[in-house]
Amino acid sequence: MKKKILLADDDKELNEGITEILTDEGFEVCSVNSGTEAVRKAVFESFDLAVLDYKMPGLDGLETLAELRKKDPALRAIMISGKPFIENITENEGITYGIAYAFSKPFDIPAFIKAVKKTCR
Repeated sequence: MKKKILLADDDKELNEGITEILTDEGFEVCSVNSGTEAVRKAVFESFDLAVLDYKMPGLDGLETLAELRKKDPALRAIMISGKPFIENITENEGITYGIAYAFSKPFDIPAFIKAVKKTCR
């Protein structure tokens, strides 16, 4: 069975690119453009992984993850951001929020795919 990934980023072009890459890698991807949409999708579907933009209008990535965890406390997450050094910013928050990986845009695609596969195991 394919692993299901919820992808939320307000950059529509990036969403399309990541969706294509992850689909080619054998994942089922549900792509949305806001944290609010992600939370709505999670009401009706379960996901193995959430890939969330750290900074989005409305609910940001951390707020979205907190809402998603109300339904699925074990949901794993990868945070992405256009903000430089997101890896450092989420280091402490990652411990609190259970963020598996964080990537600054533009990120290394092979490293991202490797992180997704490892997190979805």
